[in-house]
Amino acid sequence: MKFITQILITCACLFMPMVNFAATLLPNGQQTFLDLNGKPLAGGKVYFYIPNTTTLKSTWQDSGQSVYNTNPVILDAAGRAKIYGTGAYRQVLKDANGNTIWDQLTYDTLIAGTSSWAGVVSGTANALVANASNFSSSDGQVISFIATQTNTGAATLSVNSVAINILKDIPNGPASLNGREILAGGVYSVVYDAFLSQFHLIDFKPNYNPNVIATASSTVDLGSTNTNNVTINGSGSISSFGSSANLVNPIYHVTFNGAVTLQHNVTSLILAGGTNINAVAGDSLIALYLGSGNWRVLFFSSNSNAAGSIVGNLSVSGNVSANGNLSYVGTLFGGGATSVAGYGANGSIVLPIGAGVRANNSISARGRLNDPTNTKTVTGAFNISAFVRNSLGNYTVNFTNPLNNTNYQASITNVANSNISFFVGCNVGSQTVSSINIFCQSTFNGSPIDFQSLDLMVSGGQ
Repeated sequence: MKFITQILITCACLFMPMVNFAATLLPNGQQTFLDLNGKPLAGGKVYFYIPNTTTLKSTWQDSGQSVYNTNPVILDAAGRAKIYGTGAYRQVLKDANGNTIWDQLTYDTLIAGTSSWAGVVSGTANALVANASNFSSSDGQVISFIATQTNTGAATLSVNSVAINILKDIPNGPASLNGREILAGGVYSVVYDAFLSQFHLIDFKPNYNPNVIATASSTVDLGSTNTNNVTINGSGSISSFGSSANLVNPIYHVTFNGAVTLQHNVTSLILAGGTNINAVAGDSLIALYLGSGNWRVLFFSSNSNAAGSIVGNLSVSGNVSANGNLSYVGTLFGGGATSVAGYGANGSIVLPIGAGVRANNSISARGRLNDPTNTKTVTGAFNISAFVRNSLGNYTVNFTNPLNNTNYQASITNVANSNISFFVGCNVGSQTVSSINIFCQSTFNGSPIDFQSLDLMVSGGQ
């Protein structure tokens, strides 16, 4: 029986269709080095170092890396040697008398120019160190790693003992990191830009945290918090909001947890009425970055319930802000169209917290839109009655009181998305006096996508 089985196997092999593979050129089994005249470099020496250093790096006589070469490798009478290596090398070729033939960068043929996995990086929060031996400073090479610390400012990644700056790509061009772009425990990838000699952080997404805490001081640098929603703890005087913010997303919401004096400056911190503002715990404001370290406070909301009383005529050319009852005897003049939330008896205008008297160039509507696929709620609403979801990523926001015209501006900030696989970007569409259209899409592939929450602010239109 065993004999019959062997015959059947043999026959099957004879009649099995043959599969032909294309042949390829084979590289030489040994490398041959030549002198400057093109002759074999008999007795020459080949030194191998970590790129950009004088630190020796090992090579082998076999692909299994079991037999080390000497360093330098001594060439035979025909200028030949067996040299196997991994990753990138600085290769220095010299003749038998020690004269340098070349000093060049080289790397293995299997993985040069492709991605490399550096694992857990070492170093500090802003000076990372990666182990990526195949990195050769070639354009387009990618290194992926796990961060152990959260960066607090500009950061570098050292590879082969060379510190290389890491950039983030934002709408107005590549920029150095400024904090919290790399978070402890996260997996990140960078791609090398040979023209700039710097890394770019791949798929950079701004880290819009729900809230970041800052401490009151003469300068509170809002841009360094890497979020547009900041709570300021402590007490003191603030004369500047810093210069780290950018003009791509320039509107910030600030809440105070202590007694703070905002000091008016006609250039760097422009406050309504040209006077200082004394804020207490619970007060908040919306500030607009103008560039070059200059700011304008667009809106200030007080959380106190004190009532004010004015005797005589009140002439308003800007904004009127009141958190309790604004009582007056005489005439109230508005510099533009006014809209009040309610009216009281005997000439009192009652303004609930968050409401206001609107004048030219003031806030026309604002609020945070939440959960468009379910509850569709609006928190902190002023002159926004509701919003509807027209379709995936398309919404209409309705004003409680129509505006006078469509010459208004709208800004969208603090966009959040529950799907962490995509980053959602939202923009303003069509505008009418009674509503405004918003559309959102994935910044990954441009397809429509729903947001989880966003802040909308409308100014002008009176």
